[in-house]
Amino acid sequence: MKKITYSLCLYLSVVLLSSCSTDFNTTAPYKEIMVVYGLLNPVDQTQYIRVGKAYLGEGNSIVMAQQKDSINFPRLFPVHHTYKFLSNFYEN
Repeated sequence: MKKITYSLCLYLSVVLLSSCSTDFNTTAPYKEIMVVYGLLNPVDQTQYIRVGKAYLGEGNSIVMAQQKDSINFPRLFPVHHTYKFLSNFYEN
């Protein structure tokens, strides 16, 4: 019984340690992607929305997040639209 257990453990360790290896690149070429964060509550009069950029790169992501050009757009010009549904009220 010990011989079978030893042989099985040896076989499993050889199989698991000599597994296949497929190397691939997890990062892609730079592409600017807009990300919008927000929680809209129809009861509140003030809504907060954060507009930023998604980023991906090699290295420490905490260091990349501290670079303002990695997470923020240079200039955004907000446009205000007010909609009131189930009514005839519309402001643009």
